[in-house]
Formats: sequence, structure tokens, C-alpha cells
Amino acid sequence: MKRANKDSSYPAARPKRYNTSMRLTRDEHFETAVSMTMVDNQNDVNEVVDRCSPASPEGKMGSHKNVPENQHKTANSYNKEADSPISITNYHQDIEILANEDEGKNEEAIYEQLDTSNFDVNTTHIEALIEEINYEPEETTYNTENLEENLFPVDDEELFDEIENDSDLEEPESDKEENCTDGAIYHGHDMPVWVSMVMILLHMITNFVSKHEIEQILILISAHCLEAHPGLKSLYHFKKHFASFSSPLKKHFYCINCLACVNENANICVNQYCLKSLTNQKSKSYFIELPIKDQLSVLFNRENFTVLLQERFKREVKANIITDVYEGKIYKAYSTNGGPLSEEFPNNISFVLNTDGVAIFKSSKFSLWPIYLMINELPYKNRKQVENMVLAGLWFGDSKPLMSTFLKPIYQSLLELERNGVDIIVHENVIKVKAFLLCTAADLPAKSLLMNMNQFNGEYSCGKCVQKGQTFKTNKGGCVHIFPFIKDEVIELRTKRKCIENAITAREAKKTINGIKGPSLLMGLQTYDFVEGASIDYMHGVLLGVTKLLIKLWITSTYSKEDFSLAEYADVIDLRLMSIKPPKYITRVPRSISSHFKYWKASELRSWLFFYALPVLNDLMEDCYFLHFASLVEAINYLCGDNISLDLVAKSERLLKYFVMMLPALYGERYMTLNVHQLLHLPDCVRNHGPLWAYSCFSFENANGELNKLFHGTQNIELQVLSSVNIIQHLPAMLESLPDRYRKTFQKLYPERMTRLVNHFHVDFLGKKYSKELPVYILEQLVPLLGMVPPNMEFYKRVILRGHVFHSIEYERVIKRNSYTVKYFCPQNKCMRFGFIQYFGVHKCIDDEHNKQSLAFVIPVEEIGSVTRKITINNALKITVPHIHPCRNRSCEIVVIKLENIMEICAYVSFQNGEEGEGFICEPANTFEAD
Repeated sequence: MKRANKDSSYPAARPKRYNTSMRLTRDEHFETAVSMTMVDNQNDVNEVVDRCSPASPEGKMGSHKNVPENQHKTANSYNKEADSPISITNYHQDIEILANEDEGKNEEAIYEQLDTSNFDVNTTHIEALIEEINYEPEETTYNTENLEENLFPVDDEELFDEIENDSDLEEPESDKEENCTDGAIYHGHDMPVWVSMVMILLHMITNFVSKHEIEQILILISAHCLEAHPGLKSLYHFKKHFASFSSPLKKHFYCINCLACVNENANICVNQYCLKSLTNQKSKSYFIELPIKDQLSVLFNRENFTVLLQERFKREVKANIITDVYEGKIYKAYSTNGGPLSEEFPNNISFVLNTDGVAIFKSSKFSLWPIYLMINELPYKNRKQVENMVLAGLWFGDSKPLMSTFLKPIYQSLLELERNGVDIIVHENVIKVKAFLLCTAADLPAKSLLMNMNQFNGEYSCGKCVQKGQTFKTNKGGCVHIFPFIKDEVIELRTKRKCIENAITAREAKKTINGIKGPSLLMGLQTYDFVEGASIDYMHGVLLGVTKLLIKLWITSTYSKEDFSLAEYADVIDLRLMSIKPPKYITRVPRSISSHFKYWKASELRSWLFFYALPVLNDLMEDCYFLHFASLVEAINYLCGDNISLDLVAKSERLLKYFVMMLPALYGERYMTLNVHQLLHLPDCVRNHGPLWAYSCFSFENANGELNKLFHGTQNIELQVLSSVNIIQHLPAMLESLPDRYRKTFQKLYPERMTRLVNHFHVDFLGKKYSKELPVYILEQLVPLLGMVPPNMEFYKRVILRGHVFHSIEYERVIKRNSYTVKYFCPQNKCMRFGFIQYFGVHKCIDDEHNKQSLAFVIPVEEIGSVTRKITINNALKITVPHIHPCRNRSCEIVVIKLENIMEICAYVSFQNGEEGEGFICEPANTFEAD
């Protein structure tokens, strides 16, 4: 194959193409159209900054560290000497330095907590900076009684030509009956109307039903009824029923020209840079705020919600081990020493904020921009469910939101919640709840809007440090902004204090300072650290960013003449991919990389990165490229774990430095994008906020998908928003209250939805039991396990264990999945092993039917080193990618283990038929993420 094993040295890389001219890319997003009231002079600046929350301890990022501003250097152009070809051998010394870094360095110094001994959410902080973004009009609150009178004000004719007629969302004149849903769907039937509506609703959500199909379903139901209830006659009344739950919304109007806030009845825009007439209906639009306090009241009154909040206090805590957001430096700062998130205040909560654009129609620019708040204190499997999130606001239309307008009411609510909290009545008891924003998660374009910074293609666009970057001229005459790895230069890390100073200076000087265009409302929250609180989303940055970039370089014919190209092996890669049988928790089976790659979702890229890529490319890539990519896989797998030691964080930091440092020599300087640069900051994100999955955008993308399903057209947006939010938040309670008869029906029709309400037994066997004769060597293994040779046993092909479905080889109904490859504990050798489950068995005592022993009959496999074992070049960093285990199966003999000793289902990657021969067993990075 292609791998070069002629010698142990790296081949010389291609000459790098440079351009010394600079082009500043600016984001011209209405910033000159917004008038902000700022601090008057530098003395006030110092006073404002001194009132900020405590600054973070100094840290390091590669060659980055905090330095005085006058010592900061920027790289404005390329070094002329760099025009000559770069040999990778020049990096040997740097790699050795990385490899010899003290692995036992004092991580505690990096991991020290913020001082919260003087924490007081009532302390005045930076109000002087955030006093007024622009004119503050009176807000308008709308209840459900007058929803039908408030239609979407912007009439986009082109959009309406493209979508279906939305007249059914207007109240029919002849359909004014009382919409009571407690009675039967018609006289003589025992099914209540509300049960029928919930069944229709669940069908709509689960099966991606369109508006037209819902109408047809309602017509069909009406045709079968002697006299259908009004709530089942029209889509309007169907949605109005769910919108009628107590959940007021607030409309905030803005000028369609400059996006500045205006009063609903204003005739002229108050923005002094705009002053447009607002008398035309099309000159104003609005966004929707859904009060956070009201939604918290609904959540806290949900059954078991407060119980789930307390689960975090029951977790086993290990020193220097990161398992969730709670071990992150920022959360610990407020959860220890009597802080507001400690056990002394069990009802207080904290948020991760996310926003992003959601395209509703493929052929239109119309989009939704929801703002979600995810509650950290819930167990992860609960906090990522959309019904447990807070939808704080919704911007909709053709334009992106202006964050100084969109965020303002939400900022004011968050400020009130962190200062004074809210009183919530729960079971006739009043509890005080305070809430704090600790983290934001967004892709790069949305993050630049939230932070009021340059976009990813501009100077100083990294939110963590002040590396300026450089403009690189491409072969086609275009330009890209890159961030070269600078090993011998000190780069300043950003701090909240410094960012506030930059924002004030930028406003006064009317120019961007270190990438900051001006103040962000997020600067005004005391508990939110503007720098460390802005997490880096690995879904967009690592998967859709770096991983997708590498695949493009490898397989696209455009780069077929480059040393790194694998285009000639595209067919081989496809055949290998298509032969993989992933476990059930990976939703999508592998698709062709040559014909479907541009359609791959982030979840498919995650499976490629963690499971498929290294086995598939094992003998196709040259050693230097394979080892380089392996360093990325190993580092990200560590940072996505659910049991991360601080030593592993430090090791991932070295691996990512190596990856970023070597990328320009292997692929060219042109690909040193902001996504690549931000890999250097990922270890600090884990130190600050916990594992990467705890705040990734995967959860929010799922929430956007749920919201998208519930929107049908652009008429009567308020009614659709209210019904959507109420459906999402009240659906769990509605399902809980279903009569048993209908619960069983729901379970059959919608098992995935209803599994949240099913209490799984620790072990639950599936399918029909059967019997079989066991060979003598297996019977001999049963004696020490059972104390006897069992007279009779029951055998099964599937089992539910800890909420996951395990298959066996004998279960042949599924042919494209492998959910029988497992990691298990071997009591004899007291170590972890891997194998294939042949079948399951149960032994029941004759005297006590409830006393039973559940067993698994497993074919063990033999591990044969690491995935990098065939590398012939110097592997100074000892890159082994330990979650991928090359293995072979040379034995058909079965070992018997207790079912409780099975740890997890693994992905098995093999390009041969059956389980014979060599393959790769890949452990999942954590037990939380699933497609």
C-alpha cells in the first residue's frame, strides 16, 4: 500500500505559499447603527473594571501566556526565510521537547479555584457599561386570548409563494365552539379529546409529519366520528389548545432597517443613525421573549424535577478526576465553600446558553434564532432533553439578530435571577431559586455575535487569546485568515477585565480593539466570565471543522497530486466503510465517503473520528500523516471522556500542540484556520467546564430539530411559538397522566418517546426463551459460578442491561448492526477483556424463583498491540490511541461470565466476513453521547 517505510525520517514537505499583503476582513453587522451609552472617561473605566468578578488565574496555551500589553508582539507578515521548503525533520527537536515535558507537573496550580469567599450577587458590577444599549420601549405582553389578532407583521411575497397556504392557522369564522378537551371525542366513546390530541401530537413529532399531513389526519379522524370535537376539526384549534396553557410571551419590536429597539406604536426610529419612518407595516418587526421565570415555575413543579437536581450531590467525587461540568474550575468556584451552587442552596441552578440560526425552508432565507438555556444541575441524560431546557427568546425572519437588541430582555432576566432570584410555589411551598449563567456554547459565527467580536475570518478573532493572525493569499486569488503556530513568541491570553477595557476603548475610539468591536451584554453578568465562560464547541470546531477539512484534503480530486492525497484509494475506503456494522447506539450506518461526504452529519463525523478512520486508513497513509492524525484522535477522545484525569488533560495538550505545530508542514500553512488554532485552547475548556460533551452543541441541535418539527408556515408566529414551547415542556406530564390503556398503545407506537417513562429493570431479557445442550467444558465453568451443574437453564438472544440493548451472535434478525461486541471484566485475571456474546442464559433456583443468576456466554478475542504498532518513524510522544484495540479471534471456545461483569458495547471494525481474522475493537469515549 501507500505507506512509506523506506526510512524513519520524515519526507520533505512542499514549499509554502505566502503573501505579505494584509487585508482586514470586518464584520459590518449594523454596529454603527446602534447608539450605546458608555463610560465617559478612563477614570471611570478603571472603576468599572475594578468592580468586575474576580479575574481568572493565569494559564498557558502552548506558547501563550498572560503578559503586559507593551510586551505583546503580533505577526503582521510572514518571515521571508520561510519561503524556502520546510522539512519535517526540522521539527524533531520540538517534538522531543513536547515528549519530554514534565508529565507530573503541578496541575493543581492550573486548576486552582476562583476565590468566591466574598461572593455577593447583589454587588454592583459593570452597570455603568451596560446601562442602555439603545432606546428602551415598553414591552408588550400577549396572552393566549388575543393571539389570533396578532399575525406575523412581515409579509414576504416571495416566501409565501414558496410555502403552503397558511390560512388554516387563522381562526375559522364558523368554528367558535368552546374548546373543552375533558370530554369524549364524541358521545358514546370513552377516549377523552386531550388523549386523542396527545396521540396526534406525538405522531406528528415522531414521524416528521408536515402541515398538510396533519390536516389530512384531522379530516380522516373527523370522518370516522359521529360528531368530532372542535379541537379536532382544524389545525388552528389543535395548536390553540396547546398554546392555551399558561405561558405568556412578550413581543419586543425593532426597526427593520437598523434592528434597533423601538416602541410598538413608534412612527420614527429612535436610533440617531437611522431615523427611518416606521409608519409602514413592513418597517417594523419583532422578536419574542418567553419569560424565564414562568418556565422555571413549570419545570420546578414537574414531578421529580427537584429530586433530579439533587442527584449531583450524590455523585462519587474523585480527586483530580473530571467527570462532568461539576469538576470544572468555573463550576467549582461557585459550588464549594458555601457558594451559591453548593449543597447549602440545593434549589439554585446554572445555565449553558446557546443560540444559532435554524433554517425552516430550503429555498428561503427565513430562519429562527432560538436562545436556549440548559440546566447544568440535571443529570446529563435529562438536561439534554428539549423538554428540560428553557427557550428564553426567539428571533425570526430573514435577518440575523442584532445581539444588543435580542439579548437585552434576556440579559435583564438573567441579571435579576443571579441577584435576587425568583420565588416559586412548589406543592404549596415557596422556594427561592437563583440562577446563574456560567457558560455559552455556539458555533463561530454565532459566538462572534454574542461576544461582539470579529468573525473567524478577521484579525484577533480568537476569543481566548489575542493572536492577530495573518492573511493568506490562495492560488485562486482569494484570501483566507490563518493563525500560524508560534512557538518562540509570547501570545497574551484574554481576561474578562482586559476585554471590558477593550470594549470601552473600542466604543470611544469607534474602532475595533484586539478584535472586540464594543461592549457585549454578557459582560454585565457577574458570574459569567466573558472569556473562560465562552466554551469552544467541539461539534462545530473539531468535527464539522478540522475533521471535515482533513477528509476533504484526503479524498477530493483537486488535491490528488499532493503527498497527503488518498483520492486513489477512495474506492477502497468506501468498501471498508460500507462493510462496517456499527452498534445500535450509532444511529447512522456508514455512508460512502466519495459520493456522500458533503452530506455527512456531525454525528457521522464523530463516528469517523473515534471509530472508523484509523482502522480504515491503517495501511493507506504514509506514517507521518497517520501518526499526525492519530494524535488528534487520541487527544479528542481523552477530552470527551467521562473519567478524565488531569494527567490526561495535560497529555492531550501536548498531543494537540504537536498536531497544530505539524499541520503546516504536512498540509500547508493555508489550512491553519481558527478551528485548528482553537484546538490549543480545548484542554483549558475541559479544565474550566468539564468534558467536551457536557456543553457541545449536539444537545441544542436536537432541540432545534424538535422546534423545527412544530413550525408550519409563517402565519401567526405567536400561536406557533406558544404551542411549540408548551408542547415541549408539558409533553412529559401529559404522557405521565395517560390512562394505562393508552400508555400501552403509545408504548407500541412510539417506543423511543415512551422509553423515558419506562423504568428498566437492571436485567430484562427480550424475546422468547429457548433451551440448548451445553458442551462439557462450558458445564465445568458453570460449577464455580452456580455451585452446581444446573439441571435446566433458559437461554435468550437479547437483553436490556443498564438501559442498553445487548444482542448476541445468535440473534440473526439484525444483519447490519453489531451490538454483541463488548468489554467485560474477567474475574480470573482481574482485568478488562473484549469479546463477542454468543448467547445469554438464566439459571433459576428451584426453591426460589426470584433467586436467579444471569449469565453471558462470550467468545474472547486476543489483543495484538496498538493501532500505531506498525509505525516505523520516531513516535516520541508515544501516540497509541488506547481506545482502539487491534485484535484477532483464533478461538471458538466460549467463556462464561456473570452478566453484571459486562461493561459496555463497543464498535467492532473489520473488513472481513464474520468475526474471524483481525479487526479493531473501539471503546466509546463516554457513556453519555449517542446519535
